[in-house]
Amino acid sequence: MHLGPLPGFAPAQKVKSVFDFAALDNLIAYYDFTNSSKYTFKSGTIVDSIAPSVGSIALDDYATGQEPRYDTTAFNGRGGLSFTAVNQAIRYSTNFTATSTQTIAFVYNMADFGGNNMRFFSFGNSTNRSTSASLLQSTIGRITYQNDQSNASDVVFQTEFDGVVCVVLRYTNASTLDVFINDLNVTDALNPSDVYNTFNRIYLGDTGAGPLDGYFAEFLHTSDALSNAEITALLNYWRKKYIPLQHPLRIIESGQSNAENKFGTYAAAGHKAFISAALMGASDVIHANGATDSSAADKEGTGDSNYWWDNALESKGAAYTGQFANAYLALRAHAAPANWIIWSQGETDANTIGMTYTKAEYKAALLAIFNQMRADIAPDLRVLIEPIGRASTFINTGGWQSVREVQQELAAEHDWIDLGPEKYDLNLVELVHLDQAGYETIATRNANKILSLTGLAPSAGYDGPRVANATYIADNNTISVNIAHDDGTDFAPASGIEGFYVTVSSIAATISSAIRTNATTITLTLSASISSGSTVKLWYAHDAMLGVNPSNLVKDSNDLPLRAIANLTVTQV
Repeated sequence: MHLGPLPGFAPAQKVKSVFDFAALDNLIAYYDFTNSSKYTFKSGTIVDSIAPSVGSIALDDYATGQEPRYDTTAFNGRGGLSFTAVNQAIRYSTNFTATSTQTIAFVYNMADFGGNNMRFFSFGNSTNRSTSASLLQSTIGRITYQNDQSNASDVVFQTEFDGVVCVVLRYTNASTLDVFINDLNVTDALNPSDVYNTFNRIYLGDTGAGPLDGYFAEFLHTSDALSNAEITALLNYWRKKYIPLQHPLRIIESGQSNAENKFGTYAAAGHKAFISAALMGASDVIHANGATDSSAADKEGTGDSNYWWDNALESKGAAYTGQFANAYLALRAHAAPANWIIWSQGETDANTIGMTYTKAEYKAALLAIFNQMRADIAPDLRVLIEPIGRASTFINTGGWQSVREVQQELAAEHDWIDLGPEKYDLNLVELVHLDQAGYETIATRNANKILSLTGLAPSAGYDGPRVANATYIADNNTISVNIAHDDGTDFAPASGIEGFYVTVSSIAATISSAIRTNATTITLTLSASISSGSTVKLWYAHDAMLGVNPSNLVKDSNDLPLRAIANLTVTQV
């Protein structure tokens, strides 16, 4: 048996927010069993049928009284298809066209013990599931693939996985099957028995030796063999979405005063709020202070030695070698190296970008800092950037916006860097610093985001709404801003909305009003009409946001603010 990493696999990287199942070639069906709206119930949570999210073949039960259930608690509260009693099973409602080339993939939560040999997936026909080409929870292994359950010699591989598993079976021809489980290429080119390509139904669930005590979250079936790149992307997506972190969260809060103040002000209220929120999903949490007040990212961003990096010499500064180094070395000494950095910084550099150095130099310094952290601590270290907020006074126009855009760009360009929830909506006590409630709120938002990214909390509900797109009509003075919700359903306020910035042909436009049109649309009215063919750009949370009233900033029904955007092209319609 070959146990090695799947080519191109990066176990600690960020999952992309979506995997485009509909874009796969020759897709037969894709089911999201966490989505209760796809179910038809006989009564309560007893399943009658399940519609595919993509494709046309439904799943329905095949034995009255043996129907599976929908369980809202499965997969850390996401929900899932449950098989917890003897004989519970479900199958394709109609035939698919059987071929020798297929891919089966799914997310499954196994019982903690094997019990009897219990088949939980198999090919079959309209009357029976097959005893060949099936997967079992085994008494001698956690997952077993068998050509024929009655013949022990046909056990062709075994794994010792417990809990949530992400499985891909790639049939490339009648005698070749590649199996991938989680991040392992479990076996290459085994002979699956050509019986599978004569059957035209799929069965999920128990065979009567159980109860199975298993749950499915998602299931995919194609009539072609997915490429290694497609399998890598799919497994990365599912693993980060469903498999809990198997070690404690060890986080170093870094940057400058808005990081340090979580520990050093209001009796460490921010730090305590972070720990409390993180323990809702993680078994153990370390949250260490590695920040330095007033520190710049690059030497050119400050007039003293209080900086993290020297771009010219490609070397660490005192902010890096001081409190931050003390924090990560202390964790290492206790055999608990950091696995996350929270970076809250940029206010000092915002005062000098465009004056003593450039946006590009700031970006280079920030990336160099993060890469150095990975070199010093762990190559799979991940970074959550806490976006810069707003200021009560500020004189360097454009510097704040440069910091905000660099943060957005780095998160978009690197899978191991994520952008945390916004904090610009929170109350300031002076210049750039938050009050106690503000530090508690942003700490809680950060903790929830990290739990979500590491599979310890649902994937939605922590980012807040975002601008999906914006349009204008020629010779009209309105812009329609379309909102995509994260987990909210509406937003406020209904009128007097602040925070938008618009340019028409590179000239700042005056926004006369901004109102809620419906739950997903904001209408901006400008003081002048927009000519046909004009280049129109849109920002939200622009620069230091001087003079805004926080109560007039867009927040959804979960009290999360609209994500900042920069330089979005407004399309003429």
